[in-house]
Amino acid sequence: MMLDVDTLLHIAEMALGVPVYPSNLFAASAYYRFLRLLAEYMHPALSVELGVGTGGGSMHLALGNPESKVIGIDGGNHWPEALKHVVETCPNFEFWQRDSVEAAGYAEQLWSQSDNMRMVDILFIDTIHTYERVKAEFNAWKSLLSSRAIVLLDDLYFLGMDKAWEELPGSKVRLDVLHPESGFGAIYNLDSEALT
Repeated sequence: MMLDVDTLLHIAEMALGVPVYPSNLFAASAYYRFLRLLAEYMHPALSVELGVGTGGGSMHLALGNPESKVIGIDGGNHWPEALKHVVETCPNFEFWQRDSVEAAGYAEQLWSQSDNMRMVDILFIDTIHTYERVKAEFNAWKSLLSSRAIVLLDDLYFLGMDKAWEELPGSKVRLDVLHPESGFGAIYNLDSEALT
């Protein structure tokens, strides 16, 4: 399904009323609930979260569409108990302990060798929130984005993130209500020319 501003705003509004996942392993984040509703709406074949942390974002993407594949990528595993819960709860989740930029090349090589090239429908960039890193991650993953892909960014109030937000291609909508203290946004209708 194609996305537009009204749909994304509606999903964000609905997320505010969804009950919090019943575990103290994960934050009671509204944007986690948004991720779950977005996955329910889009039925993505593949979602990727860069910067897994506790795994709450990946878990909500996986719960939103259990038939999909969700890959969470992080350079470390700093909350093993939480990540273990995600793995046990969501059989469609896979954790890659890798650098988020280098993982794109690994994914492309892995998928092209299997005759089952995968394209990412939801990409959530949630690592160190600097201009340079976000641009590097987006550029690394852009060739793996599907024609209907959405790219999500949080912590948009961090220094340099406003510049990254402005420079990335596509239609944009701020959904700061999901993360009022730090900012949250979605980029959709990515122009294929801008991705080359």
